[in-house]
Amino acid sequence: MVAVGCYTLRGHCVCVFGVKCGGLCVSESIVAQGADWHSGAGKNEESVKLYIVGNAGSGKSTFSKYASTKYNIDYLELDKIIWNSNWNKESDEKSHINFMNFIEHSDSWIIDGYGNEIFFNISCQLADIIIVSCPSIFTSVKLAFFRWVVAYIRKENPAPIYKVLCVIFWFKRSVEPDIFEAVYRLSGRKKIIFVKNICDFRNGTIEFSIFK
Repeated sequence: MVAVGCYTLRGHCVCVFGVKCGGLCVSESIVAQGADWHSGAGKNEESVKLYIVGNAGSGKSTFSKYASTKYNIDYLELDKIIWNSNWNKESDEKSHINFMNFIEHSDSWIIDGYGNEIFFNISCQLADIIIVSCPSIFTSVKLAFFRWVVAYIRKENPAPIYKVLCVIFWFKRSVEPDIFEAVYRLSGRKKIIFVKNICDFRNGTIEFSIFK
């Protein structure tokens, strides 16, 4: 591990470490491990801090937005603070300020996406539950392309499709193995859910395991 920074959040020092190592094979569709977590994330209930990370086209954003609306939880999509409306990268300073402001002012939250190594590590350390969405690359490409077509038809200014495809292959090859290893190191201290079948987002399996 390599230390990449320390930050003060609500009076606590959070040290962030980067992990560079091999992959971890996940065979089951869903693997929940780690500390017990007591439900109650709805309105007027206990707070919940949920971090969902995965490739483009892995179902994470659709589920995050749904859960945020249904359970009245603050939601941050990391892509929205990393990229501007023209799909040019925001400055690291601006992205960092927006990220830290969200963390500081939200007792319950859902953070969606990878962002960068620092955002990933802080989100993992502060989250109660970590969901890693890891479908096949075929599934990611298919869903990302479908989403892009829909956004294009609706004139929602989607990211260029070639950028989306490049990110999918880069993430699968270079980022996902490190995510598996980093999250695995947190087992025993966090509730961790690996999702290989995105239908589990749609059929209520993941929602029930978190909020019921």
